[in-house]
Amino acid sequence: MSSVVEEIRFYRASDKPYGAFSNLFRRPIMFEGETYETSEHAYQAGKPRRPAVKKWLMAAPSPALLAMAAHGLYYWDIAPGWSQTKFDRMRRVLAAKFTQHDDLRELLLSTGDAILIETATVDNDVNRLWGQVNGIGQNMLGIMLMDLRSELRNPTKLLDHWLAQYEHASQPSALAVEVVENDTDIRTVLDDVLDVLVRALPFVEESKRDAGYKTGAVERMVKDMRDAIVMAGKAGTGDQTRNSPS
Repeated sequence: MSSVVEEIRFYRASDKPYGAFSNLFRRPIMFEGETYETSEHAYQAGKPRRPAVKKWLMAAPSPALLAMAAHGLYYWDIAPGWSQTKFDRMRRVLAAKFTQHDDLRELLLSTGDAILIETATVDNDVNRLWGQVNGIGQNMLGIMLMDLRSELRNPTKLLDHWLAQYEHASQPSALAVEVVENDTDIRTVLDDVLDVLVRALPFVEESKRDAGYKTGAVERMVKDMRDAIVMAGKAGTGDQTRNSPS
Protein backbone atom coordinates (compact mmCIF):
# COMPACT_ATOMS: atom_id res chain seq x y z
CA MET A 1 0.00 0.00 0.00
CA SER A 2 1.55 3.28 -1.12
CA SER A 3 1.67 6.20 1.26
CA VAL A 4 -0.01 9.46 0.37
CA VAL A 5 2.23 12.51 0.46
CA GLU A 6 0.66 15.36 2.40
CA GLU A 7 0.02 18.64 0.64
CA ILE A 8 0.12 21.99 2.42
CA ARG A 9 -1.53 24.78 0.49
CA PHE A 10 -1.07 28.41 1.41
CA TYR A 11 -1.87 31.80 -0.08
CA ARG A 12 -3.19 34.55 2.21
CA ALA A 13 -0.62 35.97 4.60
CA SER A 14 -3.27 36.17 7.34
CA ASP A 15 -3.97 32.41 7.29
CA LYS A 16 -2.69 30.44 10.28
CA PRO A 17 -0.15 28.98 10.47
CA TYR A 18 1.12 28.67 6.92
CA GLY A 19 0.30 32.18 5.77
CA ALA A 20 3.84 32.92 6.94
CA PHE A 21 5.06 31.20 3.75
CA SER A 22 3.52 34.01 1.69
CA ASN A 23 5.88 36.75 0.58
CA LEU A 24 3.25 39.24 1.72
CA PHE A 25 3.58 38.05 5.33
CA ARG A 26 4.69 41.01 7.44
CA ARG A 27 8.06 40.09 8.89
CA PRO A 28 11.09 42.39 8.36
CA ILE A 29 14.27 40.95 6.88
CA MET A 30 17.75 42.27 6.27
CA PHE A 31 18.80 41.94 2.66
CA GLU A 32 21.65 43.58 0.72
CA GLY A 33 22.34 45.90 3.62
CA GLU A 34 18.76 47.17 3.95
CA THR A 35 15.81 46.29 6.14
CA TYR A 36 12.62 45.43 4.26
CA GLU A 37 9.11 45.13 5.64
CA THR A 38 8.43 41.80 3.90
CA SER A 39 10.17 39.33 1.63
CA GLU A 40 8.05 40.75 -1.21
CA HIS A 41 9.67 44.14 -0.61
CA ALA A 42 13.15 42.59 -0.65
CA TYR A 43 12.42 40.69 -3.84
CA GLN A 44 10.77 43.52 -5.76
CA ALA A 45 13.52 45.97 -4.70
CA GLY A 46 15.74 44.26 -7.27
CA LYS A 47 13.36 44.74 -10.17
CA PRO A 48 13.62 48.51 -10.92
CA ARG A 49 16.71 49.83 -12.65
CA ARG A 50 16.30 53.35 -11.24
CA PRO A 51 16.51 54.26 -7.54
CA ALA A 52 13.53 56.60 -7.93
CA VAL A 53 11.29 53.75 -9.11
CA LYS A 54 12.51 51.51 -6.29
CA LYS A 55 11.66 54.24 -3.77
CA TRP A 56 8.21 54.61 -5.35
CA LEU A 57 7.57 50.86 -5.06
CA MET A 58 8.78 50.66 -1.46
CA ALA A 59 6.34 53.45 -0.52
CA ALA A 60 3.29 51.38 -1.53
CA PRO A 61 0.64 51.33 1.24
CA SER A 62 0.66 47.52 1.52
CA PRO A 63 2.66 44.50 0.32
CA ALA A 64 -0.19 43.55 -2.04
CA LEU A 65 -0.20 46.99 -3.69
CA LEU A 66 3.59 46.85 -3.91
CA ALA A 67 3.33 43.57 -5.82
CA MET A 68 0.65 44.97 -8.12
CA ALA A 69 2.68 48.08 -8.87
CA ALA A 70 5.84 46.03 -9.52
CA HIS A 71 4.01 43.72 -11.93
CA GLY A 72 2.87 46.81 -13.83
CA LEU A 73 6.35 48.21 -14.51
CA TYR A 74 7.38 48.74 -18.12
CA TYR A 75 10.58 47.52 -19.69
CA TRP A 76 12.43 50.82 -19.45
CA ASP A 77 12.08 50.73 -15.66
CA ILE A 78 13.07 47.05 -15.22
CA ALA A 79 16.65 46.05 -14.37
CA PRO A 80 18.51 44.45 -17.31
CA GLY A 81 18.39 40.66 -17.16
CA TRP A 82 15.63 40.56 -14.54
CA SER A 83 13.86 37.62 -16.20
CA GLN A 84 17.08 35.57 -15.77
CA THR A 85 18.07 36.78 -12.27
CA LYS A 86 14.73 36.95 -10.49
CA PHE A 87 14.63 33.28 -9.49
CA ASP A 88 18.06 33.38 -7.86
CA ARG A 89 17.07 36.57 -6.06
CA MET A 90 13.92 34.94 -4.73
CA ARG A 91 15.95 32.00 -3.40
CA ARG A 92 18.30 34.40 -1.63
CA VAL A 93 15.41 36.41 -0.19
CA LEU A 94 13.77 33.25 1.15
CA ALA A 95 17.05 32.09 2.66
CA ALA A 96 17.32 35.43 4.47
CA LYS A 97 13.72 35.29 5.70
CA PHE A 98 13.85 31.77 7.10
CA THR A 99 17.31 31.98 8.67
CA GLN A 100 16.79 35.35 10.36
CA HIS A 101 13.63 34.24 12.20
CA ASP A 102 13.81 31.07 14.27
CA ASP A 103 10.04 30.65 14.45
CA LEU A 104 9.70 30.76 10.66
CA ARG A 105 12.56 28.32 10.27
CA GLU A 106 10.92 25.89 12.68
CA LEU A 107 7.56 26.28 10.94
CA LEU A 108 9.11 25.40 7.59
CA LEU A 109 10.98 22.41 9.03
CA SER A 110 7.81 21.23 10.80
CA THR A 111 6.19 20.53 7.41
CA GLY A 112 8.37 17.43 7.04
CA ASP A 113 8.17 16.06 3.51
CA ALA A 114 4.83 17.68 2.67
CA ILE A 115 4.42 19.23 -0.76
CA LEU A 116 4.11 22.99 -0.37
CA ILE A 117 1.85 24.72 -2.87
CA GLU A 118 0.97 28.37 -3.15
CA THR A 119 -2.68 28.23 -4.21
CA ALA A 120 -3.96 31.46 -5.74
CA THR A 121 -7.56 32.31 -6.58
CA VAL A 122 -7.07 34.71 -9.51
CA ASP A 123 -5.97 33.08 -12.76
CA ASN A 124 -3.09 35.00 -14.33
CA ASP A 125 0.47 34.41 -15.53
CA VAL A 126 2.08 35.60 -12.29
CA ASN A 127 -0.01 33.33 -10.06
CA ARG A 128 0.57 30.34 -12.35
CA LEU A 129 4.32 30.98 -12.28
CA TRP A 130 4.82 31.29 -8.52
CA GLY A 131 1.93 29.06 -7.49
CA GLN A 132 -1.05 27.20 -8.87
CA VAL A 133 -4.56 28.19 -9.88
CA ASN A 134 -7.12 25.39 -10.03
CA GLY A 135 -4.27 22.88 -9.85
CA ILE A 136 -2.39 24.39 -12.79
CA GLY A 137 0.90 26.23 -12.44
CA GLN A 138 4.64 25.92 -11.95
CA ASN A 139 4.49 26.56 -8.17
CA MET A 140 7.97 28.07 -8.15
CA LEU A 141 7.54 29.56 -4.67
CA GLY A 142 6.47 26.21 -3.26
CA ILE A 143 9.40 24.46 -4.95
CA MET A 144 11.88 27.00 -3.62
CA LEU A 145 10.49 26.65 -0.11
CA MET A 146 10.85 22.87 -0.31
CA ASP A 147 14.41 23.23 -1.59
CA LEU A 148 15.19 25.61 1.26
CA ARG A 149 13.61 23.20 3.74
CA SER A 150 15.98 20.47 2.54
CA GLU A 151 18.96 22.80 2.87
CA LEU A 152 17.98 23.86 6.38
CA ARG A 153 17.63 20.22 7.37
CA ASN A 154 20.93 19.14 5.80
CA PRO A 155 22.98 22.25 4.95
CA THR A 156 25.27 22.15 1.91
CA LYS A 157 27.34 24.68 0.02
CA LEU A 158 24.16 25.72 -1.77
CA LEU A 159 22.73 27.24 1.41
CA ASP A 160 26.06 28.94 2.08
CA HIS A 161 25.87 30.43 -1.41
CA TRP A 162 22.37 31.83 -0.84
CA LEU A 163 23.27 33.28 2.53
CA ALA A 164 26.50 34.84 1.29
CA GLN A 165 24.89 36.36 -1.77
CA TYR A 166 22.02 38.12 -0.02
CA GLU A 167 24.48 40.47 1.68
CA HIS A 168 25.71 41.95 -1.60
CA ALA A 169 23.61 44.49 -3.47
CA SER A 170 23.50 44.34 -7.25
CA GLN A 171 23.81 47.61 -9.14
CA PRO A 172 22.66 48.40 -12.70
CA SER A 173 25.39 49.02 -15.24
CA ALA A 174 26.45 52.58 -16.02
CA LEU A 175 25.16 52.11 -19.58
CA ALA A 176 21.72 51.05 -18.32
CA VAL A 177 21.52 54.11 -16.06
CA GLU A 178 22.57 56.40 -18.91
CA VAL A 179 19.93 54.94 -21.23
CA VAL A 180 17.18 55.40 -18.66
CA GLU A 181 18.21 58.93 -17.73
CA ASN A 182 18.15 59.91 -21.42
CA ASP A 183 14.66 58.54 -22.08
CA THR A 184 12.22 60.93 -23.76
CA ASP A 185 9.54 62.88 -21.94
CA ILE A 186 6.94 60.20 -22.73
CA ARG A 187 8.44 57.95 -20.01
CA THR A 188 7.94 60.65 -17.39
CA VAL A 189 4.34 61.12 -18.49
CA LEU A 190 3.67 57.39 -18.26
CA ASP A 191 5.29 57.21 -14.83
CA ASP A 192 2.94 59.94 -13.64
CA VAL A 193 -0.13 58.17 -15.03
CA LEU A 194 0.84 54.86 -13.42
CA ASP A 195 1.44 56.65 -10.13
CA VAL A 196 -2.10 58.02 -10.23
CA LEU A 197 -3.47 54.54 -11.03
CA VAL A 198 -1.75 52.83 -8.12
CA ARG A 199 -2.59 55.60 -5.65
CA ALA A 200 -6.25 55.42 -6.69
CA LEU A 201 -6.57 51.66 -6.27
CA PRO A 202 -7.57 51.64 -2.56
CA PHE A 203 -10.43 54.04 -3.29
CA VAL A 204 -11.51 52.11 -6.39
CA GLU A 205 -11.49 48.87 -4.40
CA GLU A 206 -13.78 50.47 -1.80
CA SER A 207 -16.14 51.63 -4.51
CA LYS A 208 -16.04 48.17 -6.07
CA ARG A 209 -17.18 46.56 -2.81
CA ASP A 210 -19.93 49.12 -2.33
CA ALA A 211 -21.21 48.61 -5.85
CA GLY A 212 -21.00 44.82 -5.67
CA TYR A 213 -18.71 44.50 -8.69
CA LYS A 214 -17.45 41.04 -9.57
CA THR A 215 -13.97 40.06 -8.39
CA GLY A 216 -11.32 41.17 -10.85
CA ALA A 217 -13.27 44.06 -12.34
CA VAL A 218 -10.83 46.65 -11.03
CA GLU A 219 -7.84 44.61 -12.12
CA ARG A 220 -9.23 44.34 -15.65
CA MET A 221 -9.93 48.06 -15.73
CA VAL A 222 -6.38 48.88 -14.68
CA LYS A 223 -4.98 46.44 -17.25
CA ASP A 224 -7.05 48.03 -20.01
CA MET A 225 -5.84 51.48 -18.99
CA ARG A 226 -2.23 50.35 -18.87
CA ASP A 227 -2.54 48.73 -22.30
CA ALA A 228 -3.84 52.02 -23.65
CA ILE A 229 -0.94 53.84 -22.02
CA VAL A 230 1.69 51.57 -23.53
CA MET A 231 0.15 52.06 -26.97
CA ALA A 232 0.66 55.78 -26.45
CA GLY A 233 4.23 54.99 -25.47
CA LYS A 234 4.78 53.12 -28.73
CA ALA A 235 3.47 56.06 -30.69
CA GLY A 236 5.73 58.47 -28.83
CA THR A 237 8.97 56.48 -28.77
CA GLY A 238 8.83 54.04 -31.65
CA ASP A 239 9.54 50.74 -29.89
CA GLN A 240 8.41 50.91 -26.29
CA THR A 241 7.04 47.37 -25.86
CA ARG A 242 5.87 46.23 -22.49
CA ASN A 243 7.97 43.77 -20.54
CA SER A 244 6.90 43.05 -17.00
CA PRO A 245 8.36 39.76 -15.83
CA SER A 246 7.19 39.31 -12.24
